[in-house]
Amino acid sequence: MCVAHGGRAPQVKAAAQRRVLARAAEADAAALVAQEGVSGVDDPLDVLARLAAEAVAMKDALASRVNALNELRYTAAGAGTEQLRAEVALYERALDRAAKFVEVMVRLDVEGRRVRVQEAYVVALGGVIDAILDGLALTAEQRRLVPTVVPAALELLDVDGAR
Repeated sequence: MCVAHGGRAPQVKAAAQRRVLARAAEADAAALVAQEGVSGVDDPLDVLARLAAEAVAMKDALASRVNALNELRYTAAGAGTEQLRAEVALYERALDRAAKFVEVMVRLDVEGRRVRVQEAYVVALGGVIDAILDGLALTAEQRRLVPTVVPAALELLDVDGAR
């Protein structure tokens, strides 16, 4: 800090102190993340869907709390002013957050993307099965069994549970 250019001014010193604290907080956060072994996000759509589910669950939990209240407001003791209950404010925030997550999911067409990925997987799996069957040099009798045996075996896959 240059003394000739205001380096000793209280607001300059305070700003410098805030920057030092912010850097220390960032370093602490980075060290914590490294210590916890946090890795990158493999499936951002899955993370978004889980966050949306958590936001909706929080909204639902707070909705039941708000519904259990006798009054949405109360009078603060000693002050004589009417206050909105904290549960109501938290519920309103949870509503906003849940709506934002759902809006993002709709805008990004998350379900459509999942369907397209699943369809591409099915096409690729079909290609692999065809290649395997071609490589086995099956007899005509064995080839006739393929439309029955392969679909029955594929039904054993839990495609929805694999998400």
